[in-house]
Amino acid sequence: MAFGKDRRQLYAGNDRQRARRSTKTPKRSGGGGFYGDMYKPPTHGNPDIIRLHAGDFKVPLVDEDKGELIIDDVGQIVQVSQSYLKYVEHYHGGKKRSSTCSAGPLGEFKGKGEPCLACDWFWWEWRQRQANKSDHPKAMSRRTMWGFSVLVLAPHHKVEQTDNEGNVRMNDKTNQPYYNWEKCTGRGCQNCAAGKETKQGHRQPWSMGKTHFNTLFDYTSVLGKHCRVCSQQDCIEDLAWICSNPECGEAVIDLGTSQLTDEQVETMTLDPVTCPTCRVEGFLRDVYSCRNCSTTGREGERATLFDFDLYVKRVEDPSPDTKATSLQIIRAVGPKPIDSMYGDEMRKALDLTRIFAPTALERQLSMFGKPPSSGAEPQRTPVNAGVSQ
Repeated sequence: MAFGKDRRQLYAGNDRQRARRSTKTPKRSGGGGFYGDMYKPPTHGNPDIIRLHAGDFKVPLVDEDKGELIIDDVGQIVQVSQSYLKYVEHYHGGKKRSSTCSAGPLGEFKGKGEPCLACDWFWWEWRQRQANKSDHPKAMSRRTMWGFSVLVLAPHHKVEQTDNEGNVRMNDKTNQPYYNWEKCTGRGCQNCAAGKETKQGHRQPWSMGKTHFNTLFDYTSVLGKHCRVCSQQDCIEDLAWICSNPECGEAVIDLGTSQLTDEQVETMTLDPVTCPTCRVEGFLRDVYSCRNCSTTGREGERATLFDFDLYVKRVEDPSPDTKATSLQIIRAVGPKPIDSMYGDEMRKALDLTRIFAPTALERQLSMFGKPPSSGAEPQRTPVNAGVSQ
């Protein structure tokens, strides 16, 4: 039984498969963002109501086993579109400064990344700890992060920035204050009383670590039961998981006859598998239908995180020894488009490639200084030297 063919799915996968792949750590492995208007869900009071923007960010695919870029049949680097960006953040605890790693897509693999002074610092300290069999030195950290564009569905006020002493921060060139957009606090809001400029909704980048990212994407299995075309809930019916090889397209798992449990299907479909018919390895592609759309001649489409108003907040860890929080999704309303009251611009994703762009080497040097060196650091090679056919 063949359900169809799509070569890009051999490399790309669906949202959940891409999310699963992005959380995997290569075999070689050992806070604080620097963007001023970063979103954080509240830890107290009512949850925020937000919408995640479905961006279109092209990223190269990496063979995590070989540490190479994946090349297609015509010699081009395989790129897929993602609605979010994965990047690496460095933080120097002593200098209290952050940067975005400049090592590129192969930065996780020894000797294959582009130059990054913060990486040089981090790995020098790692080697020192291995040699000394101790926890020090440990000034520079290296953390994988995921960045999203988010629209906070609430009124916001334009408020002057202030320094630690409460003085308004001024732009020396224009002699005008710097401003922030702050969420209205509702009843008794001082900014409302002061007549501050107000707008509906505010776009912000949302940067999160692996734990919050996993919480977010674990929720997709629930939301994926609904249809974004007809906006009905619990109407998506799974039919099969098929081979993504365009020369095959056979059903590896036919859900009409398979004896596999839901848990076994979940385990099999999150990672690439080898098709028993054509022996090509790749992500399986899900085939489904919408019970509601099929009666009206339409083709249903599985809803994703980006089709719902999400009610979110953070819960602080009760331990006094940590500042960690857990992400909670209280409620999801939809699927539905973003309300037109927010206008065209507000409904578009921020340019995350600019916000999370790699920090230039000159900037890293001015922020952190010259990294320590033992004179035995491995030489880096250009990223185009690592390819996988």
